[in-house]
Amino acid sequence: MDRGAGPGAGEDERRRIARTDVLLAEPRLASAAGRLGRGVVKAAVVAAQRRARAGEIAPEAVADAAVASLPPSASGLRPVLNATGVLLHTGLGRAPLSAAAREAVAVASGATDVEFDLETGRRAGRGRSVLAALRERVPEAEAAHVVNNGAAALVLAATVLAPGREIVISRGEMVEIGDGFRIPELLATTGARLREVGTTNRTAPDDYAAAVGEATGFILKVHPPTSA
Repeated sequence: MDRGAGPGAGEDERRRIARTDVLLAEPRLASAAGRLGRGVVKAAVVAAQRRARAGEIAPEAVADAAVASLPPSASGLRPVLNATGVLLHTGLGRAPLSAAAREAVAVASGATDVEFDLETGRRAGRGRSVLAALRERVPEAEAAHVVNNGAAALVLAATVLAPGREIVISRGEMVEIGDGFRIPELLATTGARLREVGTTNRTAPDDYAAAVGEATGFILKVHPPTSA
């Protein structure tokens, strides 16, 4: 029997590779597009098609290969178990969000009245409800201001509390924090002077007490960065 005489004999297998639009309509990939974004899924499909054309996988396996190569999330981040014993672990996303915080993020991810007064139908102060909630939690505070990272918060605090004055800090806490921010350089931009106390491996309460004086703006305590 001549095996080469059957239907499709000599046919280039690459012709059996499904078109990109057909693959994107495949239920698993269509569902993933809604979760990850069409661009991410299309890139996975094109990569799988390329593998099929190179003979690495069968044409019928393109959809499966594309699904298998998809990232778990659009950001590429993967959930892990923090078994380090350090709750505020810089390398693992710092503190986990509480259920209330996750709910707040979910609400903020859609359309909200962030700068709109629903009663008057007019523009209003940005984030007024958030700021009011913060002031309610800390009634002693005269005002509230929101920033998006610790470095910015530290600069604002130092600019208000210690311009031209001293910030007392342990030598062991003159560190570099996330994204390359170095504490000494960061605080120098505010016009404050650093008053270093203690040693790189030990600072006692008496060291702080001896350094505090008329020129003191505030005492700074820095949480040391966690290493891998």
